[in-house]
Amino acid sequence: MGVEYMHGLFVADTTWRPTWDHVEKIDAVLTAWGFKRDAEPFFEVDDTSASPIDANAAQEMPPNFFVSYDTLEGPRVRAITGPARSPDPHRYIMGTQLHLGVDYKVIAYVEGLEVEVTTPPKNKREPVDPLDFHDTYPATVVVYPATWDTSRPKTDGPKKFDHVWRSALLLDCHKDIPDFAHDAKPLPARDFVKALEKAFGTTLVEYGWFY
Repeated sequence: MGVEYMHGLFVADTTWRPTWDHVEKIDAVLTAWGFKRDAEPFFEVDDTSASPIDANAAQEMPPNFFVSYDTLEGPRVRAITGPARSPDPHRYIMGTQLHLGVDYKVIAYVEGLEVEVTTPPKNKREPVDPLDFHDTYPATVVVYPATWDTSRPKTDGPKKFDHVWRSALLLDCHKDIPDFAHDAKPLPARDFVKALEKAFGTTLVEYGWFY
């Protein structure tokens, strides 16, 4: 089993399109819960990696970009993730990223579950091939370049969340593994999740995995 844990809050509706207003509202929620943006927070994502951009470029809403938040430490972490599996008093969320974009991402490889794409996304009738490599996303994620007209891929993943996403908030708990993680439960901080759903303006689905 992996010794680090990632928890994601994924936009359930893959037709949902982000705006800068969403970015500001989500940031307000994260700030209220103690998160702070990194000194260089905005990154535009291309087909292989991510490059830093300034706030003006970020407000133009690149097709794929993310906002990076610094390590969160202390009591605020327990308020969000509940008690840790380990009695270690040093609590932290190593890093948090708000991913907003049009490309399809599939969480394909997690311990105990391998999700396969049964129907690839298509541009009109032309199947889209996944990228060979992308250094922005966790190694478990497969990326399919897309436009808003690209059809949604289908997988054999669970009906509740078939592991296909475009936008999400990813909380990298690293080695501070929450106690709930082994039972695949949602975050204990339901007020936090409800506030994020209001900020996104759409339903979020939670999914966590070890890596």
